[in-house]
This record gives sequence, structure tokens and C-alpha cells, in this order.
Amino acid sequence: SGTSLAVAQDDGNVEVFAYDPKAAGAADASDPMSDACLTGTVSLGEHDDLVNALAVAPVSTSVLASGSSDGTIKVWDLSAAIANRSVNTYAGHIAEVNGVAFGASADSMVSASSDMTLRMWDRRLPEEKACVGVAHVPYSARCVAWAQDGISAGGSSDSDLVLAGLEDGTIVTLDTRAFGTPLSSELKHQASVQRIVSATCNGHAVTASASEDCTVQVNTPGAETVVHTHKDYVYGLALCSMRSQGKGGGDSTAVGLVTGGWDGAVNLLDLEL
Repeated sequence: SGTSLAVAQDDGNVEVFAYDPKAAGAADASDPMSDACLTGTVSLGEHDDLVNALAVAPVSTSVLASGSSDGTIKVWDLSAAIANRSVNTYAGHIAEVNGVAFGASADSMVSASSDMTLRMWDRRLPEEKACVGVAHVPYSARCVAWAQDGISAGGSSDSDLVLAGLEDGTIVTLDTRAFGTPLSSELKHQASVQRIVSATCNGHAVTASASEDCTVQVNTPGAETVVHTHKDYVYGLALCSMRSQGKGGGDSTAVGLVTGGWDGAVNLLDLEL
């Protein structure tokens, strides 16, 4: 978030860095990718296996959730006096946790697992009672995202919907008010869906998905699906704002999509919204 970077690692740790593009000692202060811009601040080391997923709470940006191959989800508060000690541990999945997402606040989460379930968590409840919903899906659940404005199905309000990507290329939509049965299921990719992002950008709802079929699909309501291609699996996906030149010659804000693949390419796409 903002001035921090959290990195999930295969050794079960999450490393948190402070990011300062003008850090003293940077060989080139104009290079935002210089190692000198990053300073390690805390190591979160309670997982017993690979960390597969990270999520930052949208309002309380100091709150971070991690999902691991040890089957647990841990929640961390980086503003706490002892930041390297988790504040919650949620168990219930019987296989690795591949994805985790916060709702509109830090109180609600959804997790996706290779045990072919998605679980909904209410952090206001004691840990042993925090799982308030389980949805069964036909394949391993690889990723999850809370849907944003403009994405609706079955008459549900936007903030109640969750999107999950499955191993067979399907994206399912679930209503958090009746979490057990998916509202819809659509085969979008020819291989496992590895990432989903959903956001409102310039008043438009945008959903993008990345897959092992080497494609990224971008969807906005009322528009045709836009497909971008890598030469190998696509595992990285993020929406961002970026500056572009407006029609009058001045700067304007555009919506960008960053994609990263096993082909070593990182692409920045202008969604032209």
C-alpha cells in the first residue's frame, strides 16, 4: 500500500519493505526500481509453508492478510506495537490457500483453496467461529476478488458479490449473503485462472483475469471482452492509475493494467476508459 511493499515468499515468510523513490544513496533518483528505494522493515514469519496470497484491507491499509500452503490465513496489523506477530489465524481449509480478499472493511474476508472450497470469514467473531460460509466448487479455487461497482447478478447489490477463478478456467460469482451456492459460472479461460482484479475506474467497473492459457481478459459492462496475450503463463495482475496526455495537450489520468508473465515480460496496458 502507499509507501510499503509486502512480498510473499516460498519459505513461509512475508517481507515488508518501506518504499521511497527518492531514497538517499540511490544510484539514479529517477529510477523507481532501484534497490536503494526499498528498506526492509519487518519480517512476518509464522507460516509453515509457502505463502501464496496477500491482501491489504482497503480502508485499514496497515492490515494485511496472508494465505499459505499450510492451509491457514493469518492477519497482521503493521501499525501494532509488535508488528511481526499475527493478530488472527484462521484454520479450516484442508489444502493450500491460494487466494484471499478483503471486503469493504477489514472485518470480512474470503479465501480460495485447492480443497475446492471458498470460505467467508467474519473477523468480528472469535477465530474458531469466524468461518460464516463455505462454498463448494468443482475444481481447485485459485484466486478470489471482491466485485466492485457495475458487476451484478441475480439482483444482488455490487458490494455483496465475490468472484473466484478455478483451475479449469471458470470464473464463478457468489453472493456473500447466500454464500453456499454460486450465482453463476462462466468458462472464461482455457486453463487455470491465476489472478482476478476488480475495481471502479473513472466511473467504469473493470474486471480482469489472468490465466495459465497465457492470456489476460478485460471486461467492462456493455463492452466486448478485450484479450491480451503473453508468451507464457500470466500470474501477475494489477490495476493502476497513470498519467497520459489529454486531447488539449495537458496531462490527464488514465487507467492502466499491469500484467506479468513467466515469459519475463511486464506489460502496462492503457484501458482507455
